Amino acid sequence: MNTEITNAVVAAGDKAQYDTYAKRLLAEKIILAHILVETVEEFKWMKPEDVVPYIEGEPKVGIVPVEPGLTNNSTNKSNTCEKIVGLNTENPEINEGLIRFDIIFYVRMKNGLSQIIVNVEAQKNEPTEYQIINRAIFYVCRLVSSQKERDFVKTDYDSIKPVYSIWICMNKESNSLSHLHLAKDELLGSCEWEGNMDLINIVLIGLSSKIPEQKESFELHRLLGTLLSSDLSENKKLDILEREYNIPINNEFREEVRSMCNLSVGIEEKGIEKGIERARNEERLREKITYDTKLKNTRLLIKNYRRFLNACQQATWTECELETATVDEVLDKLYCTTSDEVTVVQSILASKKRTEIIIEHIKRIIKFYIYEAESSNNTEKIRRAHIIDDLYIKGDKKPKTKSMSEKYHISERQISRDQNTAIEEIAILMFGIDGIRKMF
Repeated sequence: MNTEITNAVVAAGDKAQYDTYAKRLLAEKIILAHILVETVEEFKWMKPEDVVPYIEGEPKVGIVPVEPGLTNNSTNKSNTCEKIVGLNTENPEINEGLIRFDIIFYVRMKNGLSQIIVNVEAQKNEPTEYQIINRAIFYVCRLVSSQKERDFVKTDYDSIKPVYSIWICMNKESNSLSHLHLAKDELLGSCEWEGNMDLINIVLIGLSSKIPEQKESFELHRLLGTLLSSDLSENKKLDILEREYNIPINNEFREEVRSMCNLSVGIEEKGIEKGIERARNEERLREKITYDTKLKNTRLLIKNYRRFLNACQQATWTECELETATVDEVLDKLYCTTSDEVTVVQSILASKKRTEIIIEHIKRIIKFYIYEAESSNNTEKIRRAHIIDDLYIKGDKKPKTKSMSEKYHISERQISRDQNTAIEEIAILMFGIDGIRKMF
C-alpha cells in the first residue's frame, strides 16, 4: 500500500496546482518513475515499478538553490531526509528568496555504473515575464556546471553526468511532449568529434486543463492531469491511480478520504463563484459518489465470483441464514454500503441465499454481456467480454496476465485496460436504467 501517495493527494485536494502541493504529488518515486519511462530513452518500455529502484535516495524538494556557487555547497546530512549520494543542498532557512529547483534527484542507469541527474519543475501557467525555454536552458546549464568539485574534479570533463530538466506546464490548450537536446550540423566537411552529445536534455510536458481519455499515447498526461487536477475529488484521484496505473491504495483510507471530502475545498481561487457552483452541484456530486461506490462493488463482485461459487458448493449455513431475498434487495444493500472489500464479501458469504443470488445474477449479466458483444461485431468489445470471462468466470482459478496477453496477442497493459473498460460496461448492466442515467 502506498500511504505516501494517499497522504499527498489528500493534503493537496483542489489546491494541487499550487507549488507546494504539486511538488509533494510529483516527488513520489512511483510518479517520477512514470515520468522517466516516458522521457528517458534508457527506461522506455520498462514498467514504472521496475524503474523505482533506480531512483537513488529521496528526491530533494524545493531545497537545492539554482544560483551559481550555492547549488553544490557542502552541507551536513539532514536528520529527517536521507541525502542523495553526491548531491549537496543548503538549509532552506538561509538565503531566503533564492530560486530553488522544485525536485532534483539522481538516477542510476541499468548498467549499474553511470548516473543521470534529473530535475522536475511544475508550472501552473506558462510564465509571461520570460520565455520558459530560456529558463529551462539556464536550469539545465546549472545542473551541468554545479557538478564540478562534486561529481567531477579539475579537468575530468568526461565524468560529467547527463542531465534532464523536465518541465510540467499546466493549463495548456492541448497535451504535448517535447524533447530539446544538442544537435550537430556539418557546415564544411565531416569530422567525428569525441564527446557525449546527450549531456543536456530538456523535456517540456504540456498538460491540457481537460484530463485526456484513457489511451496509451496519453498515459503520462492522464496520470499527471489526474494528480494535479483541481476538479477531481480525492477519492476519484486515488481510484484512477489504483485502477489504471496499478498503484496500490489502502481501501480503508480511501473511505476516510471520501468521508473527509469537503465541497468547499479550493475556495481561495474561485471565491464566491465556486461557492455558488457548489450549491448547484451538491446533488450531482452525491449521485456521482453513489455511482463510484456501485462501480467499485461491481468490480468486487466479478473478482470474487469463483470464491462465491466455491462457498456455495462447500459451505453450510444454519436455518436462520436461509432468508428470502431478491436480487434488487441484495444489490441495493451492497451498493449503499461504504464498507471495505473484506466486509462486503463477508456479508455476502454470511447468507446462503444472498450468495446464490449473487452467483446467478453475475452469470446472467456476463452471459448477456458476451451475447451483446458478439452481436455487435465489434472485435474490441468481443475481446473484452471474453477476457473478463477468462479472468473471473471460467475455470477454477484466475489465469496469469502474461498467458492472457499471449492468448489475445496484446500487451499486458492492454489486458488491464480491457478489463477496466469491461467492468464499467458491466456496471451499467448491473444497475439497469439508473446506472445508464448516472453514466451519461
